[in-house]
Amino acid sequence: MPTLDAARPGSPASLKSAAESARMHLDQHEFVEPWVRRCEAFANAEGFLYFVFGLVLPRLEGRALQLILTNYPRDWITIYDNFEYIRLDPVAVRLQTSISPFAWDELPVSGSKVKTFWNRASRFGLRHGYSVPVHGPRGQHAVLCLSGSGTPLPLENRKERFARTWTFAIQLLEEVFGPLLGKDTECVRPLALKQRGALSLIARGYSIREIGEALCIHPRTVEYHLRCALERLGAVTREQAIVRALVTGDIDEVNYPGRLRDWCWKTSPE
Repeated sequence: MPTLDAARPGSPASLKSAAESARMHLDQHEFVEPWVRRCEAFANAEGFLYFVFGLVLPRLEGRALQLILTNYPRDWITIYDNFEYIRLDPVAVRLQTSISPFAWDELPVSGSKVKTFWNRASRFGLRHGYSVPVHGPRGQHAVLCLSGSGTPLPLENRKERFARTWTFAIQLLEEVFGPLLGKDTECVRPLALKQRGALSLIARGYSIREIGEALCIHPRTVEYHLRCALERLGAVTREQAIVRALVTGDIDEVNYPGRLRDWCWKTSPE
C-alpha cells in the first residue's frame, strides 16, 4: 500500500493529512463510485443489502493487482480485519479453489473459530449469501458476493440467480476493463514523472486543484499532464488510463489490501 511519509516540502508526499481526508470522502471518487453504485443496485434488486466485489488482474511485471470493493457495515469490517478472518472465512477459503457459484449455507461449519466467525457475522446480517466466481481469458479473476438476507438462498432459484449474477459481473468487467485489456500493451509508452504523479493522485481521489497545489503547478498544467498520460497509455478516459497504468505497473495500486477496511466505502450503512 503506498504511503505519503518522508515527504519533502511541496511534494505530493507532504499532503498526508489531505490524503487521509481524501480517503474519508472516496464515495465521491469518480473512478470507483460507479462500480459501487451499480453493485449495490444489483444486490438490492436480488434481495440483498451487501456486496463484495473482488478482482485480481495479472500485471506485466508479474505481481498481480488486487482490488476489493464492499459496502459491508464498518463495524464488521473492523472486526473482520482485527481478527484476521480472511484466514478462516469459509467463503474466502472456498473461493481459493472453486470455479463454480455456491451458496454460503452449503459450506461446512466445523471448529469453534468458524462457528464464532459465523455467529459474529450473523449479528450484522451476514450469515446468508452466495458467491459467483468469474475467470477471464488472460488470467483475470473476479468474484461477486451478495449477502444481507435473513434466510438461505432458495434452492429452486439458485441456478437462475447464479446466472444473472455471473452475467452482471461479466458486463461490469467488460465495460470497465474490456477496452483496456483488449489493447496491445506493446503500444504503451512509459509515463513521465509528472504524468505519473498527476495520474497517481487522481487515482487516490485528489482534485485537479489539490494536485496543482501539491505539485506547485497551475491546474491547467495538471490537466495537460493528464492528457499526455492518456495519450501515452492509449486511453480515452481517465478511468481507462488509471486501470491501464495499474496493470502495466506505471502507478502503484490505489489502496490495497491486507485490510478490507481500506475499501469500505461511505455507501455502507453506519
